[in-house]
Amino acid sequence: MQVRLGEKIKSLRKRDGRRQDDLAAALGVTNQAVSRWEANGSYPDMELIPAIANYFHVSIDELFGYDNDRETRLAEYIEELRKMRVTDVERCRATLDEQEQIMRKALAEFPNEWRLQMRLAWVLESKAQENEPDNSISFLKEAEELLEQALKSTDDTGWRDAITNSIAGICKRTGDAEKIERFASESAPVFVCREVLRTYTPDAEKQDRYFGEAILALLHELVQVVHWWSGGDTVFSRSPDPEIFLSLSSLLKSMLG
Repeated sequence: MQVRLGEKIKSLRKRDGRRQDDLAAALGVTNQAVSRWEANGSYPDMELIPAIANYFHVSIDELFGYDNDRETRLAEYIEELRKMRVTDVERCRATLDEQEQIMRKALAEFPNEWRLQMRLAWVLESKAQENEPDNSISFLKEAEELLEQALKSTDDTGWRDAITNSIAGICKRTGDAEKIERFASESAPVFVCREVLRTYTPDAEKQDRYFGEAILALLHELVQVVHWWSGGDTVFSRSPDPEIFLSLSSLLKSMLG
């Protein structure tokens, strides 16, 4: 229990972007005490446990690592939203208010949960699309704030990329060029992406396959760029000029045969 408690305190603190001295000040203990907890050198006095749980907005069970029920409940909320955000555009539009209510209820139960913050942001982006421009700004601003909170709380590289992309999309719609430039400057260039790095393999049998996968992945991203450039920057957008995509198809054929 000691090991799990120390690891959990450290994990929660990092999740919320807090420093050890922030937690120490809130609990009325020394920085060294917090450091010892997280290093598993000691554990908090039992009377501090409710205060620690309250500080991180979690239950005492979750603080001690008994979070199976929590994960089950989170999965239920996420699945409920997934079923509502069906591919049928009209059905998705009709349930946007209900989707928002579900996600706000979920976040009230699980504050600072990045998976819920991200999904509520998706819903708000959809609602912004369904409102007049003047009315959509508030939805977009809240979605942007939620995504930035989610970005600070997850270490998952794939989701971080997806969240960053969503923030950039919102900034495009709100005209925040400065933030787009900042996020771009903090991002990795194309030549260090996963697909390109794999082509460096010394395994001759895998090299051809990795080159093909890299070309396909980069062309896919190019399609996305063309899609945005052509005006496809909304949730329910029109299709861009198909001739552009036919040209990309010809490029693919000329490279791969």
